[in-house]
Amino acid sequence: MTEPLVSVAMPLYNAAAHLETALALVRSQTWRNLDIILCDNASTDSTQEICERAAREDSRIRYVRHAQNIGPTANFNHGASMKRGEFFMWAAHDDEKAPEFVAETVAALQRNANAAMACTWTTLITREGEQVHEPYSAAISSPRLDERLAAFIADTQCVAFYGLYRSAVIDSIGPMDDWLDNDRRYLFKAAIRGPFQVVPKLLFRFRWLNASDDYAARGFRMRPGAADFDLDLYRYFPRLLREAGVSGEEARRAIDAMRAPMKPYLDRRAAWLIARTLDAKERRSAKVRRLIAFARQYPPMLRNRMFWGALRRLLT
Repeated sequence: MTEPLVSVAMPLYNAAAHLETALALVRSQTWRNLDIILCDNASTDSTQEICERAAREDSRIRYVRHAQNIGPTANFNHGASMKRGEFFMWAAHDDEKAPEFVAETVAALQRNANAAMACTWTTLITREGEQVHEPYSAAISSPRLDERLAAFIADTQCVAFYGLYRSAVIDSIGPMDDWLDNDRRYLFKAAIRGPFQVVPKLLFRFRWLNASDDYAARGFRMRPGAADFDLDLYRYFPRLLREAGVSGEEARRAIDAMRAPMKPYLDRRAAWLIARTLDAKERRSAKVRRLIAFARQYPPMLRNRMFWGALRRLLT
């Protein structure tokens, strides 16, 4: 019986430092039926040479080089658009995926026909050293949307983005946007569409070395009015549920399950923002404008006594 085809897209830009190691690990997967897509974003180092040599050596590799840099998100989307397999994953130029990674995640998806994505435990390589991340609680595999979204919200990491998806889920979600935190937002959309299967094995080493300024330099943007992912998601998740076709009682339970753990944190954050505004050494009109900006950014604040109390204090 023929193994299902797995497409692996590697978005690349000046990736020579780690590319040969990462690509060798993809090519040496025990799951041999691979479609490897190298998307070169007009690199100026030796990335092109490495890719062309690998494509000559391995007929499973397709190498595409853009004439000009189209930005990171567009390059990720381009790789996904070229997929041919039943399953699909992205692989960063400096990822280290164990030889069993694809086989284990394919098997996990085959065990659960409703699963949208499968990932493994991960070793995070940070500036402070290495640490093990075991993504999500068991509820992320629940058939109930409210249970798995509650599990999703509880985990602030997003390295599972580099897990293995069903290609049908990728098609359903559509292209990524280029706002900062788009990886976690993409995972959220995938979780709406089906359970995640977590393989309890350390099969992935992920370099997590970028600071916020690094992401800005690479072309990612902060969504206007968004201060962080939690606020952004709090504002937009009802719409994302509707876009995925979730409505009625199922949508209500999902929203309640997410708001329960998020609201206390957001209320504490609102109290801190208000206190900082009231204590600021600036004109009253500037403080009022700032409070109004917070209200626009954070709709629940409009129902928050702290906000109205601060506004009355400034205006009287």
